Amino acid sequence: MILNDKNIIFILFFILVPKLCRNIYIEKEAVLCGRLTGAVLRDRIKSCLQSDAILFPNSRLLDDITTVRNDLYGRIRTTIFEDKSQPGVLIVVEKGSGNPTQVVYQFFSGIFQELVNFMGSGKVWRYTYDVHNVHIKWVLNRLENLMRNGTYQRIIFTGHSLGAGTSILDAFACIKAKICRSGNTKVLTFGGPRTGDEVFAEHYNKLLPETYRVVVDGDIVPSFPSCTKNFFSNKCHAPIFDKKNDSWFNNIGYYHVGTEIYYPNGYENKYRHCKPRYEDSDCSPRTLPSVWTLLFYKDELNINHNRYFRIEKNGEYNHEEAQLLGKICAMVSCFWDNECHLNDSLLYNSTKILVKKSTTYHFGPGKFKYMILDYITKPNTIIVVQKGTDNSFQLLEQFFNLYFYDKKIFYNNEKVWDYQFKAHNFYIDDLLDKINDLLMKKKYKNVIFTGHSLGGALSVLDAYECVYRKICNGKTTKVVTLGSPRTGDKSFAVSFNKLIPNTYRVVNRYDPITNFPNCKAYNFMRSCRKHDIISNSDNETFIDEFYHVGTEIWYFEGTTGINSNNYIICERHFDDPNCSRRVKLSDIPLLKQKFLFEKWHVEYFVTKFNKLQLK
Repeated sequence: MILNDKNIIFILFFILVPKLCRNIYIEKEAVLCGRLTGAVLRDRIKSCLQSDAILFPNSRLLDDITTVRNDLYGRIRTTIFEDKSQPGVLIVVEKGSGNPTQVVYQFFSGIFQELVNFMGSGKVWRYTYDVHNVHIKWVLNRLENLMRNGTYQRIIFTGHSLGAGTSILDAFACIKAKICRSGNTKVLTFGGPRTGDEVFAEHYNKLLPETYRVVVDGDIVPSFPSCTKNFFSNKCHAPIFDKKNDSWFNNIGYYHVGTEIYYPNGYENKYRHCKPRYEDSDCSPRTLPSVWTLLFYKDELNINHNRYFRIEKNGEYNHEEAQLLGKICAMVSCFWDNECHLNDSLLYNSTKILVKKSTTYHFGPGKFKYMILDYITKPNTIIVVQKGTDNSFQLLEQFFNLYFYDKKIFYNNEKVWDYQFKAHNFYIDDLLDKINDLLMKKKYKNVIFTGHSLGGALSVLDAYECVYRKICNGKTTKVVTLGSPRTGDKSFAVSFNKLIPNTYRVVNRYDPITNFPNCKAYNFMRSCRKHDIISNSDNETFIDEFYHVGTEIWYFEGTTGINSNNYIICERHFDDPNCSRRVKLSDIPLLKQKFLFEKWHVEYFVTKFNKLQLK
């Protein structure tokens, strides 16, 4: 066969492109690694893997080791995963800091302790070096065994914060041990501090060119330890491997390795590929802020440090708590609610009724009821529950209202469903007075708002107004809705998610009510998808009509029965097309829609939602 120039180019393209694609920053790969760094922070790591929409199909736990080191003030954990989305790829995850004492010890270690020599290739932070030494022999032994038969050919080392620095040293040691190679090893770190000095950075970058440091705006940890001798320096000098360096004048200080990937507007938005091997002055800040900023904004700075592909959200949804809330929503619908509470062991042992109020809505056939309970098994916490739709006439009234009435202005030009708005205003002042009285007693600090169906939508409005009026604190407020319809437009959804990010929408299988009203109001033919978010101008995005708040928790095999523990935490703050939105109402026959409503919309953790079975 004669090869012409076109054939040669064609062959080279298919040989080289896959190899080149391995050695670039791939955001999808970073999202998986970022979530894995969050999963290793949890004791029940298998539960985290099974309940996450990205981790469950794309990763498999291979090995895990944890060592308690009192001298290092923490639990050191290293976990090895298989990347199921990329055949032949292993992911080694190092756990980040696990408690405040460990963080404080690291902080002072970075200031006062001398750097230590590392494999004849410069000096590194002593604390990171000590953590690295805890498991490195185990890591090298396991990787050698896993790669021996050829099943795995590539390795990704990753970690968040302390785990970032540890993963950098792990990768370097693996190549030095000739178990890994420069061509098959990648390092992805998230919010990592500096690891070593400029000499180490120079040696490291030659050995591991495919290293990417992901940094989000507002995270100050990557600017520590200081890159120069003075702790609060205003400028980092050029490294020794730069021609502009004046080594006789400047002390050799800490310096980052690899290439920074900077997210100036949070990980949800576009990123910037910074100058390779350098601390790019056009990307994240290279020096620490003032002492005043560190002290006054410490909570905000901590939040920013944990904003890496949902690291901070893994594990916050509590399945057992949701089961209790399901029974509470059922109880508030009981006519004899005291008897329902008294005769159910879970309700009786976990909660105490503090306030209950029932009132008839004089604009229609509905009856509204709310209750406030002491969450006995969760100290300093109250649960506020709203009753759902009272009868079929009230349900019809909601549909007619949606067709014939415009949405109402809520706050800041945000719009919500007219029916929910009127119902909410009917009782909200009285409810907030009672919540305020309980919180002012100092016994209670945390508030959980919940409700089923219409009650879920009302609980969303209740929580928003409670935080907006500064009666509740957004950081200590949680919302868990069951089978709730959408409440407001895109402006409302965006504002709500910023105000109360700890919000979860539980969806039972393909409950049709949760898909109503649709993103395009009254149009059952469309599914809410992420690409329904369309650009209106250079600085604004908008979602047409209604949009859900919070994060969907999808029980794809139902909330009752033998498989009721199986659920997925869907994409944060989106109507995730990979969850319950997979099926559109237009794809389901009308008779089956009626069955779905009676079965899947009614049964949330109890088999008789409006008639709680007495035990």
